[in-house]
Amino acid sequence: MIFYFNGGLDLGNGWPVWGHAILAAICALGAWFAASHFWRASGAFLALVALWATAGAAISHLAFHVASVPPMPAANFMSRGEGRALDLGCGSGRATIMLARARPAVAISALDSLGAGTARLRANLRAAGIDRRVEIVTADMRRIHSADDAYEGVVSAYAIDGLDRDGIRETLHEVARVMKPGGEFLLIIARADAWMRFVYGLLPKFRQVPAGFWPQALGEAGLSISEQGAGPGTAWFLCRNRK
Repeated sequence: MIFYFNGGLDLGNGWPVWGHAILAAICALGAWFAASHFWRASGAFLALVALWATAGAAISHLAFHVASVPPMPAANFMSRGEGRALDLGCGSGRATIMLARARPAVAISALDSLGAGTARLRANLRAAGIDRRVEIVTADMRRIHSADDAYEGVVSAYAIDGLDRDGIRETLHEVARVMKPGGEFLLIIARADAWMRFVYGLLPKFRQVPAGFWPQALGEAGLSISEQGAGPGTAWFLCRNRK
């Protein structure tokens, strides 16, 4: 059903929403059954789980945007609204579509080691009406197949933070290489804050690095942080290329 709410976009990641919603429905039914048989303690427990699961579904969809296109977190990213941009680790196209909507005149390359996911990405770009503006590039983000100084901007959302530390450092150096001097890099990562722990606390832990790792790794790559911020379950850094 999220497919229809998103204007025909199939961005994947719907399980956090529907998983919580299905659990909420099952627990609500169980609570009603328990209450009708005077199993008050069981009914109260199931009712609490149903409330938590309902809240989790709402937060996943409305705050985390797990299956929808999020708003641009940094209003100053590529604020001139022109040039070429690279979406690094584009997946199903969430950040590609986010950038295309916010910067209609920017030409975008969407890069990922997609494999079978290429068809979904193409379908989403067509559904969003931006398929003619976006070039799809199949490559490993640690070894970007682009010339030096090729882009005015690079964005990466919930992709680089899935790598190990060495992979992150390799990728950030590649980002600096393919960006023009003074180019802008918008990095968006998952953050295990109270919102994330409330919704997904029973699931395996997200890969996390110490808080000081990102500023250090960005600086080592020649990327200076000009702005940074955080929202529910997410953090972002807007950087400039020092070269």
